[in-house]
Amino acid sequence: MTENAPLYPKNKSPKTLLIGAGGVGCEVLKNLAITGFDNITVIDLDHIELSNLNRQFLFRNKHIGQSKALIATETVKKMNPSAKIIGINDNIKSPQFDVEWFSSFDIVVNALDNLDARRHVNMMCQAADIPLIETGTAGYTGQTSVIKRGITECFECQPKPTEQKVYPVCTIRNTPTALIHCVVWAKDYLFIQLFGGESAKNKEVDMELDQDNQEEMAMMKESQKLKTILECMDSSDFGKMIFDSMFGNNINELLSMEDMWKNRTKPNPIFYNDYYVPNSDNKPSESLDDKEVLSTVETFRLWLSSLEKLKNTYKDNKINGLTFDKDDKDALEFVGCSANLRAIVFGISCQSLFQIKAMAGNIIPAIATTNAIVAGVAVVQASKIISGQLEKCKTVYFAYGGRRPQFMYKEPLLPPNKKCTVCQAFYYTVSINFKLLLSDLIALVSKTLSKEIPERIGEDFSLLEGNRILYDPDFDDNLGKSFEELGIKQNSILTIEPETDLDTVNTIILCIVPSTENSLEIKIKQGNNKIVSNQDIKETKKRIDVDNATNGKRPKESKSTLKSVDEPEFKKAKIISIDIPLDSDETIIIKDD
Repeated sequence: MTENAPLYPKNKSPKTLLIGAGGVGCEVLKNLAITGFDNITVIDLDHIELSNLNRQFLFRNKHIGQSKALIATETVKKMNPSAKIIGINDNIKSPQFDVEWFSSFDIVVNALDNLDARRHVNMMCQAADIPLIETGTAGYTGQTSVIKRGITECFECQPKPTEQKVYPVCTIRNTPTALIHCVVWAKDYLFIQLFGGESAKNKEVDMELDQDNQEEMAMMKESQKLKTILECMDSSDFGKMIFDSMFGNNINELLSMEDMWKNRTKPNPIFYNDYYVPNSDNKPSESLDDKEVLSTVETFRLWLSSLEKLKNTYKDNKINGLTFDKDDKDALEFVGCSANLRAIVFGISCQSLFQIKAMAGNIIPAIATTNAIVAGVAVVQASKIISGQLEKCKTVYFAYGGRRPQFMYKEPLLPPNKKCTVCQAFYYTVSINFKLLLSDLIALVSKTLSKEIPERIGEDFSLLEGNRILYDPDFDDNLGKSFEELGIKQNSILTIEPETDLDTVNTIILCIVPSTENSLEIKIKQGNNKIVSNQDIKETKKRIDVDNATNGKRPKESKSTLKSVDEPEFKKAKIISIDIPLDSDETIIIKDD
């Protein structure tokens, strides 16, 4: 193969979507560009943090505070100027990224660190019927696998842990979305800056300030304020200064960066005087239970008490400083209360000290080498898919430091779990004018789907958005409300659940796309299969059957001992239009087109 020659046939120019431009995403984007993928869209919501620079090598000090997706795109374009690379600074769950948008791509690569977002992308790829390469790393371990509707298991086919064990660093300083982010902030930033040794405090990289970079300036101001406050450690107002700076003034500084909160919920700053009671000792109760979630006032009082104790211990050992130990009562109380106070600011649910202690012991660092290895394997998988060799893809694991004789090992792709409610669902796209009523959609479903596929729906059914019931036979309060009033918008996912006790009935999923027409339209989402041919699908099913029957060892002459995995059979639904003038009070007329 000549240098820079593409790994796929020249008549194929796959349109690739990369979701995530962090540790794994940067490596994937670089690998895609230098191996001949020349039409890439990369999307990421986050901005570059100082802590990213040790493992996300597309970024430099001068980029801190800027969009990851945009800077990664700019950097990689220099490596392959002829490639068409588009960077998007947004949330993949934003309304405009609906099933029709996903359908415009040939292949999707996930480089996410968020379980909820992974589940969303998995469902979108199932609905759009496009291949998804899933990646993940955790310290010195990682894996990558391929997901294709009707052929392999999807992300939801296997049960997931209720709590993540590995957590992103990039959102900790400015935009936490989970309590664990607050725990990491309290343990690895606040505790160290207040009570760590001089070497630990000075770990942050020295850099020239960019006066036009608001996020960088905010971070540097925060660090400088802490240093100034530390000089007043003997002051009786030390606790007040720390509290107001960390949970009040710094939050106001973040709120001044309006672009950061366009797609996020804004935090609410809190201040010392909100909870301090004059003429009182403000000491915590002596009968606190570490397995109970404390009130905000009790959290504040315990925070003050633990701060004072740690301060006295630190004074005797300023050079070496203190090291966080989850079994140290004072350290745990300070970190736990700091995490819960920050959670209150960002609208995140608090937890008990007992639960926070467990979290603090499960923080695993991101390793650049692991990211690079997993990203390399992911691009190899992508090359196989777009070269028509889906049957050669495997689930690949990387594990360093274990007892296995090799670092990498693989296993066959597994067939779909027949009980999975995501990949075994039937997907339909519904074009909606959001000024129409919910009753219009119920009428359409009753007129079309319940008669076309009665074995799946029947006459009685419920309609849900997530866990919210929009309609069922015993709850019709919303029928007269418009989709706007109900908060149904572009990219909403609605689920139809038949009123039956049968376990074999598949879920019906409606993917909402906008329409300006005065009617609703429902149609089957068949997917595109522009990259994966029918022959490729057939060969992959056969390969999966044989691999799973022989534990990955393929005999020269072998026949599948497992039943072939069939894709869901779709009956073509009639297109039903409901013509309703938006300003009319006339009776609704439903007709077949």
